[in-house]
Formats: sequence, C-alpha cells, structure tokens
Amino acid sequence: MKNPVVQTRMFIIELIGKRKVKSAVQELCKLFRESSDTYELIAIVDALHSIGTEEAIDYIRYIGFEKGNSVVEKHIQKLLSSL
Repeated sequence: MKNPVVQTRMFIIELIGKRKVKSAVQELCKLFRESSDTYELIAIVDALHSIGTEEAIDYIRYIGFEKGNSVVEKHIQKLLSSL
C-alpha cells in the first residue's frame, strides 16, 4: 500500500476489502490518516466496512469524520446507517 501510484493503491485497498483481510486494518487506518484524496479515502472506508471487525467499524465511526471532507462524511453516514 506504499505504492506512489494512487490507482494501484486503490486496487490493493479494494482487494483487501473484498478478501476481508483483518490483518490489514491497522495499515488501512494509517493510510486513511495520511491520505487527502477523496476517492482513496472512500475506498479505505469501504474496505474497512467490508472487513467488518469491531476495530474497523469503530475506526470508521470515530476517526472518519476528522478529515473534514463532506463527501467522505456522507459516505460514512450512509454505511453506518446500514449496520
């Protein structure tokens, strides 16, 4: 996930979400804190939601709104309302 090409990182993030790789939660959270790209942030949130562990969902609930990105926040609200 340290690839400098955003599209490659997003592919990896989506794959992690589809495979529900629980061991990747911490790295996804770190990447979320470091990223400012809206599409990448949404992909990370989707992957965390797909993984579905308590840690992943808690991260979405509490840290996801700190970015101040209204598009990401609306997406998070939509995902959380489905839980």
